[in-house]
Amino acid sequence: MENKKKLFIVGGISLALILVLGITYAWLTQVLNGTKINKITAGTLDLILDDKTSNGIDLQYAVPQTDSQGLNNQAYTFKVINNGSINAKYSIYLEDEELENGLQRMSDSNVKFDLVKNSGESNPRLLSTVVSNEKRVLENNVVINGGSTNEYTLRLWIDSEATQQEVANKVFKAKIKLEAIQTEESETFIVTYNANGGSGTMNNTTDKVVANTFTAPEGKGFKEWNTALDGTGTTYTTSSSVTSNITLYAIWKNLLFEPTYFAFGEPTTSDIEPPVGKNFFAGLDTEGNKGVCINRNGERHCFETNNYEFEKQHVQEVFSDISCYEYSSFVSCGASDFGCIIYSNGGVVCGPGSGNGGCSVAGNTNSVTCADEA
Repeated sequence: MENKKKLFIVGGISLALILVLGITYAWLTQVLNGTKINKITAGTLDLILDDKTSNGIDLQYAVPQTDSQGLNNQAYTFKVINNGSINAKYSIYLEDEELENGLQRMSDSNVKFDLVKNSGESNPRLLSTVVSNEKRVLENNVVINGGSTNEYTLRLWIDSEATQQEVANKVFKAKIKLEAIQTEESETFIVTYNANGGSGTMNNTTDKVVANTFTAPEGKGFKEWNTALDGTGTTYTTSSSVTSNITLYAIWKNLLFEPTYFAFGEPTTSDIEPPVGKNFFAGLDTEGNKGVCINRNGERHCFETNNYEFEKQHVQEVFSDISCYEYSSFVSCGASDFGCIIYSNGGVVCGPGSGNGGCSVAGNTNSVTCADEA
């Protein structure tokens, strides 16, 4: 595909946008005139600036500042929005504004700036350190995905180490320039979903992975998407990138947690038998899942971490003879001898109904803590 190029020039204001679009060799020039432009649309891209930024950058009456002072200056803000599905690559420059007669331009070695994208980290630098091919390049070859927005804050100040001779009767005036090259339509990739023993249907998706909507086999719950039928391939999540056509198989797991290894503390694969004399202990299954087990009324029951929707029902079935209470972030069941709490963040805690002791497994780290009754 040949490139079609569009040139957008803003006259009479402090902003220029050049957009090159791929289609033909034809050039289209559009001139926008006015005292203030807050939004410019070019193809799929919008460049939106606040009122201060649209009026340009002027340090004519500024005084030298330290970095901490400069970072507290009012920022010039703008954003780049890609409204289409095509990726774009762009660079951000500072171009000199024309000075009035008699004014002298301040050296870049006496001006500092800080450009922050999407609430990132500050990095104050001298303008002279970003000059390349006679251009002040603040950001270079940034890729913005279709449907995405990048927000910027820009602060500039005179360096505190500049001498009076270097800055006296000199000014710095510049305009922000965004130069963007729209890439050709990227290749799309199809994701196909296989129920792998489940039921229902799911539509194919393009360039992304979506959450499972298949109905699980009886007694099973969804574990993950995998490129292999038996789960030995590559795992995909809804945040995974798709770089080829793929078929994803639903991998199911037993809802009822049935550990193989047990310990009053962190279980390992050598801990085959439940610890003697303990009514509360931790369990580990062959897939690395952890949970808390209890011996109650002559039966062992185990509750898995990070399986809230199933375990909140399971614990109420186990403790059906006593009261259970469901709150916004946990379910609690307990009596004078036993009690368990299943947390929505994945954690599980079981112990005596009163006093200290028992075992817990954290949902976020799977760390195990067990303690005897005090």
